Amino acid sequence: MPLLPDPRHGSRSRGFTLIEMIVVISVIAILVGIVVPNFVASRAIANEAAIVGTLRTLTTAEHKFRQMGLVDVDKDSMNEFGTLTEMCGYAAMRGTTEHLAPTVLSLRFSAVDARGWMSDHGYYVALYLPDATGLGLPEKPASIPSYDPKLSADYFTIVAWPMTAGGNSGRATYFVNQQNDILKCDLGGYAGATKVPNAGCALIGAADDKHIDSQQLAVNANGADGNRWVPVH
Repeated sequence: MPLLPDPRHGSRSRGFTLIEMIVVISVIAILVGIVVPNFVASRAIANEAAIVGTLRTLTTAEHKFRQMGLVDVDKDSMNEFGTLTEMCGYAAMRGTTEHLAPTVLSLRFSAVDARGWMSDHGYYVALYLPDATGLGLPEKPASIPSYDPKLSADYFTIVAWPMTAGGNSGRATYFVNQQNDILKCDLGGYAGATKVPNAGCALIGAADDKHIDSQQLAVNANGADGNRWVPVH
């Protein structure tokens, strides 16, 4: 006959009481409330640092591409800045049937979608070259024939903004052009596909924030989009 547990010592397989379960769940909720926001903030900060590095890489590639004299559509010896897909050898260079080799950019930068954007480290990135009026056009198949060869020898802009709202993928919007100085804006609210910065958002002196034919940057000032831009050091 099996021995029964001594009731004076209680059960050896005692489970959690309701109060203990509530305490454990409360502690877990508190920890989640602390850890998750810190994780999201850390990821956003890391994305911002990474996208600044990406913009520096793209700007360096643009100047190297132009100095190599690879695109001169109007044959005026004033070489033009390139598109992302040209600089990574994915697309033929304008005015030729040749693909750049060796390239000045990694092939990963060829992933430009139908809007003329690529994604990188939680950010959308768009490169713009001007048409004959100075309007910045993204890297879309329909836009590329409209790039003006003279103005494209002098101007380009690159804009990067968070893919998601609320600071989950990043908080600031970034801008750089042929002058190499990276600017950022914390207050524009740019995010995703619904709140998109225009090509000349951080410029002064252009017709509006869609034109990029200006050498005046909004350094510690309001840009053409009405928002304040500050330099990234």
